[in-house]
Amino acid sequence: MSWLEVGADETQAFERKFFKISKQNSIVESVFEFYRRLHLEKNFGEKFYKAQKVKIAVEELTWCIQIIALLWVPNIPIKNWNKNNLLWSFIDFLRIDTTCSTFGIMGECLYLSILITFINFSGILVLVFVVYRSINIPQTILKIFRKILYLWVTQLSIPSMILFSIFLKYNFSTQKEVAEYENHNKFSDFEINTPWQVLTVIAMVVSFILLLFFAEFSGEIRHSAALKNLGSRAHSKIEVHKAIFTYSFPILYAILAEDYIAYFQLYTLVTSGLFTIETMIFNPYYCLYYHVLVIVRFSIVALVSFIFLLGYWLNNSLLITLLTIILVPLYSALIIIFVLKSTKKKSQSIPRNLVDIGSKYCLEKSLRYALCSNDFDQKGKLIYIFEKYFLERTLNRDKLQVIWAANYCLFVLKDESLAKVKLSKTKSISDYSLEANYQEHLCNKKIQNFVPSESTNFLNYLQRLKKLKKQDSKLCINLLKFWKEATASKPSLRILIKYLNFINYSIEFLSKEYPQLMTKFFNSREPISLYSSYTGGILYNYEKSTFLDNKFRGFNRVMQNSQNNSKNLDYFNENNGILIISAEEENFGEIFYANQKAAEILKTPLQFLISTSMSVFIPNCYKEIFRKEMRWNVHFQPYSERDLNDGFFLTLPTGFLLECIGKSSITSINNYIATILVFKPKEPKYQSALISESGEICCHSEYFSKFSNFINSNLVGYSLKNLYSGLEEYNLKPFTPYRLRNFENETILVISHVLFNKVKVPYVLLTDDLEEIKKWKEGAFELPHDEAEEEKGQENSQISLNLSISLDTEEDSPELHNNIEQDYIDSNANLKPINLNETSEIDENNKFEERPGERSPTSHSSQKSFLDMMITSSRSINILHTVYVISILVVIATNIAVLIFAYINIGFVSSITFPTTVGKLGNYFQSLGFMARVLYFTGSNNIDVKNVMYNGIIAGTNELESMYREAVNNLGNWDYCSSRSIFTDDKINIYNEETQIYKKTNLLDTTALFIKNVKLI
Repeated sequence: MSWLEVGADETQAFERKFFKISKQNSIVESVFEFYRRLHLEKNFGEKFYKAQKVKIAVEELTWCIQIIALLWVPNIPIKNWNKNNLLWSFIDFLRIDTTCSTFGIMGECLYLSILITFINFSGILVLVFVVYRSINIPQTILKIFRKILYLWVTQLSIPSMILFSIFLKYNFSTQKEVAEYENHNKFSDFEINTPWQVLTVIAMVVSFILLLFFAEFSGEIRHSAALKNLGSRAHSKIEVHKAIFTYSFPILYAILAEDYIAYFQLYTLVTSGLFTIETMIFNPYYCLYYHVLVIVRFSIVALVSFIFLLGYWLNNSLLITLLTIILVPLYSALIIIFVLKSTKKKSQSIPRNLVDIGSKYCLEKSLRYALCSNDFDQKGKLIYIFEKYFLERTLNRDKLQVIWAANYCLFVLKDESLAKVKLSKTKSISDYSLEANYQEHLCNKKIQNFVPSESTNFLNYLQRLKKLKKQDSKLCINLLKFWKEATASKPSLRILIKYLNFINYSIEFLSKEYPQLMTKFFNSREPISLYSSYTGGILYNYEKSTFLDNKFRGFNRVMQNSQNNSKNLDYFNENNGILIISAEEENFGEIFYANQKAAEILKTPLQFLISTSMSVFIPNCYKEIFRKEMRWNVHFQPYSERDLNDGFFLTLPTGFLLECIGKSSITSINNYIATILVFKPKEPKYQSALISESGEICCHSEYFSKFSNFINSNLVGYSLKNLYSGLEEYNLKPFTPYRLRNFENETILVISHVLFNKVKVPYVLLTDDLEEIKKWKEGAFELPHDEAEEEKGQENSQISLNLSISLDTEEDSPELHNNIEQDYIDSNANLKPINLNETSEIDENNKFEERPGERSPTSHSSQKSFLDMMITSSRSINILHTVYVISILVVIATNIAVLIFAYINIGFVSSITFPTTVGKLGNYFQSLGFMARVLYFTGSNNIDVKNVMYNGIIAGTNELESMYREAVNNLGNWDYCSSRSIFTDDKINIYNEETQIYKKTNLLDTTALFIKNVKLI
């Protein structure tokens, strides 16, 4: 059974596999191993992996070249050193040699600290500026900034450190300072008394504090709209923690221990190993990428180390130069070929929701099986991880991810008391609209009996509902809440249809069995919408109780309190026709829900209506309007059997919240109203509000208040007259009225999406007048050049806001009414529908060529702004990626040039300082480095530290053993008893004189004991 085919019916087999792994490892290691096996599947994450292959190859090639430049070139000894040569001075200064052994380490750490502090501090300032001024920064600029920032941090930081070191060394270092540092041969005599040391400590502390601040600050700003594309979408906070470990801790360690090898080892282990484990736990779709990354990095380290060793043994500088120049690029080329091997077609862009889907899938599995541990601390820790790393990222994205993950997290916790305690102390879950009683209810296994699958039968479901006892009334209410959240998640259309039918059955049954409870529930202060989304809702009525969406909460209240409520219609009554039309790209325009009244209005059987394209029921006279305004990529088939008055007219041409009138040749227009509610989780470009006869706003869309001076406030019951003044305060041009559908003395007010920076917006043709439509089709509307209006708009620096309004109120003043009518007459002559997908083009004579469906930019409408087109243009994105790739190639070429120049001018490599963490070779180099530090710190003045550190291979085993014994004897407490194990085994035997016991311990632990005795730590 494949790991990917695990379903609900195969839980036991899946658990056996997981716990078989967990018996041998800790819980974290089990999760790691679980994901490692999971991602060995060929199909899992294949799209994501293919899309990242080129990026993997380029980044790894750049990385290996930079590591060579940073770790090899500074440590190459120089023949014929010329003090007047800047390059020689720079290399001699950076390398760890007797001339500047201490100062070279301290100086390099100083430069790194200063530079990293500068980079991070400047980055924080830029991020703060972006957050607080994000409204005025276009997305294109943010994308460019993100590319530059990523390129600087990941690709240019190492070369910049080298260049910065050249500058400081050439201008500030003196031989006197070097000599002063040479005299400090004991760490006990080390004092922070020189300006360089003081500055180093200050820079290190400041850098570390700023990085910590950035780590916490990034969590607060990550959900800002302006920063949603700034940095990594999936692991931004992990990247920050990676930066902390990569820079701050290794540099601090290198400052204290003066060990360059340890710095590189920490860099490699922390950034590759720990980061990979974190990534696999919290963002599984990235683990395949970083799994390859770790293998490549370690293998390149091993390759370069082998080249060094071979060149040293053969004593041939030409050979080592040729091997490095040939083998490393060849190895990188093989990696590129390997990662591109399975890609037959050009890599496609990753779907936007691919990472989210992968995170949801893998997090469910990890929480379900990793939380089965009986360890309380592990449970609490994983719950904390779940809240911090998953809930934060799914906020404002896909609500079902939060619901499902919370369900798995709490359902798996077999100890309900633990769940209650954790929930009572946790605020984050309640912040995501998951009430405590709802969470407690999710822990109850009874809910599983009432969660239908795609194969569940309606009758069986009803039988299960009837088995409920009255003491389970709370379960009934929570069941409705569960349906509310489940249907709010935008599942597939097939599942959603079943959800809606189950909801109907549930409401009917619960209302009969528990009438008092349901009445109390319906009349609560927080009415429930059984289907809610970002843009609309399915609103159900049961007797006198109404399920209302939050955005329409005040609708009934206004309608009932209105003086002329007898004339008002309840547009969300089940007696009216209701259609739900999909706005998903793959099945845009498909009707996936309809009630019987809608079928009667359309004179179509209900069974035929569902899953039928909306275009079938659109009359011929509206085809061109929908083709241009709705942007529906469907073919409008003629429907000659129907009368023209039997179709729909949709007032909003973007497919978000669509009010629709269903006409019939038999009944009056006002008798039937079909409400079309379309869900699509994107920000709408048009805002709508329903205006009552008295001029008050009955209901409005979620984003409507953004275009008034009452930002983020509820405008229900607000007077339209006051709204005029509110919009004028926003420097918006006064309304240009145009007749819109009049809903029985009520008006739909449509405000076009306002683009800032003085960008005009086009008119929208909203009418049901067939004569006007015929004029439009025949091209009767002309678009004269309104120069006066254009000059006036430029002088006032106002944004042109074009509204379509029909006000038939007696409360308006005659003067205002006359002005509105006159403006309507003027605007009517200049009106023509707009194709929002197209922009005006300039011909050879610099005159705007008017196409069908476009307006001249010199009238009230305008072209799209350049930045707006850049944001939506895929071509611009490709240009940005091209620039980014070219920049990386330039960095690679620069590093290669530096290496070649260094090889040409530098002689034979006589020391081996390039570290490695692969195999016994790495342990050998570790031994030499640790021994040298011990000898140096414990005052072995008769030992040549240089010979130990750099010529250890020639020194021989006996000499090294004698030096090591002398160092150990100086400490007084420990003795080294295994003569050759330091070179042949990972562990060494240590004899404790107090306990008279030999202890097998790691070499790193031994070194820590040595350093501790001399007060290094």
